[in-house]
Amino acid sequence: MGEIVQKIIASLLLFTSLLGMSQVYPVQMTPVFHVPYSSRLSDYATSMDVRMRLLVNTTDIGINNRQVRLKMYVQGNGIQAQSSEVVVGMNPIYINGGELLTLTNLELAPLFRLENLEGMSPSQYANALPEGLYTVCFELYDFLTNQKISQKSCAQLYLMLNDPPLLNTPSRNESIAVSDFPNILFTWTPRQINATNVSYQFELKEILDPTIDPQIGFLTSPLLYEEELRSTALLYDVSKPNLLPGKRYAWRVRAMSTSGLSLNNVFKNEGYSEIYHFTYASHCPAPTFILSEAVSARSVRVSWLGDKNHTKYHLQYKKAPPLGAGGLWFEVYTMNPQTTLSDLEAGVSYEFRVGGSCEPAVLGNTGTFTYSGINQFSMPAAGTSNTSFTCGLNPTIAIANQTPITNLIVSETFTAGDFPVKILELTGNNPYTGKGYIIVPYLADTKIAVAFNNITVNTSYQLIKGVVETTYNPEAPNVVEEDPLIVEVFGSESTSTEIINSDTNNSSGTNSQITVGQQQENSTGNEQSDNNSENINNSNSDSNGNNPVVENSSTGVNTNESPKTDNSNNNEDKKYSILYNNKKYSNGEVIKIPYNRSSITDEKFKLIDFPKEVDINYEISYKSQNGNVKDKYEGAFGEYMKKIQSKDQISVDFSLDNTLKYKMKSTAQTDTDPFVLNDIILIPKTFKLDKIKVIDLENTDRYAVNGQTLYFVKNIGVTNRRARFISEISPNLNSEEIPYESIEWWLNYQLWRDGFGKNDFTQKIFNDKNVTVKCKAGYPVLYGSEVKVRWVNGATTSDKFAFNFDKIDKVKDYIDKLKRYINVPIYTSLTSYNNSNDPLSFLFSVDYLNERKNKESEKNRLYYTEIKNEVTLNIGVKGKIEKPVPGLATPELKTKLWGKDLELALGVYWFIEANAGGKLGVTREAVTWVESSNDTKIIWKYLDPSAIELDTAIGLNPKAVFKIPNFEVKISGKSTAKVELLKVDFKNSQISCPLIDNGIVLSCVPVADISLGALSWSHTFAKYEYNFKPW
Repeated sequence: MGEIVQKIIASLLLFTSLLGMSQVYPVQMTPVFHVPYSSRLSDYATSMDVRMRLLVNTTDIGINNRQVRLKMYVQGNGIQAQSSEVVVGMNPIYINGGELLTLTNLELAPLFRLENLEGMSPSQYANALPEGLYTVCFELYDFLTNQKISQKSCAQLYLMLNDPPLLNTPSRNESIAVSDFPNILFTWTPRQINATNVSYQFELKEILDPTIDPQIGFLTSPLLYEEELRSTALLYDVSKPNLLPGKRYAWRVRAMSTSGLSLNNVFKNEGYSEIYHFTYASHCPAPTFILSEAVSARSVRVSWLGDKNHTKYHLQYKKAPPLGAGGLWFEVYTMNPQTTLSDLEAGVSYEFRVGGSCEPAVLGNTGTFTYSGINQFSMPAAGTSNTSFTCGLNPTIAIANQTPITNLIVSETFTAGDFPVKILELTGNNPYTGKGYIIVPYLADTKIAVAFNNITVNTSYQLIKGVVETTYNPEAPNVVEEDPLIVEVFGSESTSTEIINSDTNNSSGTNSQITVGQQQENSTGNEQSDNNSENINNSNSDSNGNNPVVENSSTGVNTNESPKTDNSNNNEDKKYSILYNNKKYSNGEVIKIPYNRSSITDEKFKLIDFPKEVDINYEISYKSQNGNVKDKYEGAFGEYMKKIQSKDQISVDFSLDNTLKYKMKSTAQTDTDPFVLNDIILIPKTFKLDKIKVIDLENTDRYAVNGQTLYFVKNIGVTNRRARFISEISPNLNSEEIPYESIEWWLNYQLWRDGFGKNDFTQKIFNDKNVTVKCKAGYPVLYGSEVKVRWVNGATTSDKFAFNFDKIDKVKDYIDKLKRYINVPIYTSLTSYNNSNDPLSFLFSVDYLNERKNKESEKNRLYYTEIKNEVTLNIGVKGKIEKPVPGLATPELKTKLWGKDLELALGVYWFIEANAGGKLGVTREAVTWVESSNDTKIIWKYLDPSAIELDTAIGLNPKAVFKIPNFEVKISGKSTAKVELLKVDFKNSQISCPLIDNGIVLSCVPVADISLGALSWSHTFAKYEYNFKPW
């Protein structure tokens, strides 16, 4: 019985564990993200288009109108973010059993907002996510019980940023000839892989400052022309804005992928290409009559007609579309109106163009070129060439042209025997010394590095005197694979030599020979004597006949083995070493040099402990880090090697490139060629970026630091401002102690290549451009921060009603009532009022002035806005009017009675007489600071005086006039009272009109005067009162 109970309990436990392992949730979700995936989470929060869907399937039919909440997770490439427990701005979500609910990013936008994400910094949220695989998961919870009701459902997104377009023509620093009918073809190559619905935004700007770097000039210059198009070419013709002769222009293209109304962030650098610039000022014509002729299946001769002012030519070529679509141009420089292109592919068509430069030919100065149109040539198919090679036989070369060429330059090609030699380094001027490479057809077109010393080449680019020598080892780096810009890399693996010897003084040319893997025979055919065989034997063993111990410089492991070839380093018996800074370094030891820009230009080394009067070959090689940006030697590409031969110490300049690692091979020119191989490492001091600062040079108290913005206010007549950008580091090192590649600047998120190593720079910023400058600095790790410069408008004015001021309405109401009672005009213009001839008139004129001024703070980087609303009121009354008191007066009468003049006036009249006026004003001033949460400060100002009283004379005038000849009756008794017709006090908010508000009691005492001839009589009547109240 007990055993049965145990089995039942075990079964229950197993069943319970299985239930726990395979728990079924009542809701199933499936997230679906639409391609192309955006690289910014913010796009899913702000997009107006559907970018993703979340399918919510409620399988439990018992669920009815249940409120739920979602939780989101984003993981990948160092990102571990999730939505917060309380999602701000999320609308309620309700689910029902058996119902499929579809939620899009439009409903789920709050989940993707920064304020609702945990584990993600603002900078990560604002920038594109790094490329790679990401997982976005969703979970569903009951809103009331917080119970999880779905499993974690995920979607995987592989984010890949596409490269921006590659600009083709016009090329960088090209010169374009001025034309009355320009037709400049701008072309670029798309490089996107997973972007759809791509359009291109073309931008062209004039570089206003001729001394500025075009990269910076483009970012700070106004836009000249802009167009959005679908094709990858734009023809700039007479329908576009005119280009001015003598001006520089820069252009770039932005690739944009859109889905509906939204922009897809699927491009690197926001889709912006590099910035190319050209000069529209060339009076240097392009080469003409360009011809091409195939020399073999792999080479072609190109010739052209140059201009008398041409000093140098630049030939560019690449495969014709579709094979060469989007490919880079290969280039050749020459000072002659012809050149030969080698290393081409048989049966392939190529595009090419030739540019001519009229600038002085200076070593290292590429200059600007005016290019011909794009031409095309086709190479013959393989096997159609008459050229053949037979290994082991000397070629028969007959060269009639014995005129030496005196202007051979790097990147050109000459032929040595049957082989074209591509020049990579060159010194001298007839004879020439340098390096290059050849292609050996019978070795599967292998490229082999060569060197030549004191050779002569004729004007047909043929070797007529001297030798071209190369080392050959199939496993050594001397064999060049793909890169046409090859140079020799020295090492201990060198074996036999191949020599191409050419001496065309013999008219038959039969002495020109190719010898592979053998010692070179001299021109007389005698074998070279070996006078140093004894020394060679001695160099292979020490004084006791033992084999030397050779230290492997790459591994540091000592091996005791007999050298089998002459590539062994036989220096141990002599204990050769390198002397640097009074310290000896043996073979394989690392030489560490403190980095200093000034001192590394003259570092001295010396091979010691060897017999005097022996020449030493010092060979310096390195791997270029940044395209030899400090290289002073034309033709140094990729890995660069410099040979120096000396009996004494040598001086080495390590500032030729940005690399910090070098190799030096020091070989004594003895029979055994012993050498010392050392790594040389430049050791910079460690530092990091503390802050980046931008300073207003007009007021150095105005500056912005990490993440801040410096504001400039536009003023009339000022088109630009000068600002200084500074990187502050810790510890505070001298600029000479900082490697060039340890400080870099990004201008509007584009790398400024001329900014490497700069601690600070000053730049003119034009008022129609906003700039973002980022600095990355530090060693061994780069730290980055950015600042911004933003322009704001200066001042604006308006004469329209801008704010409510009810006191004006109250004044207007009083004057309207007076007008209706007295029946006099109201003028709204001061000029019309002054010129009026009415008995009595009112003035009511209102002027508004609204000003908005942005002003820079004198003490910090911010600006503040002054808003000034001004109301000016002109009021007045002038003239005299008299009207009868109703029921107490008759109109004045003048007529004739029995031929006699009769004047009659009976009754009491009221009158108003005034000449008063004034100007009132109120100003509302508001001050608001940018980036400030403080309340706006408001100040009210009143014009002095702030109150006006329109005083008038109002009274009664009794009249009783009966006048005929010799008989006159007159009643008088005019009374006058000074009354405030209108009182306006803006400051104290007091506006009154006593005449309308309370009325005025007027009184008079009439007096009767009667005269008849010489007799007269006077009588005073009782006092008369009248309540004058128009309203």
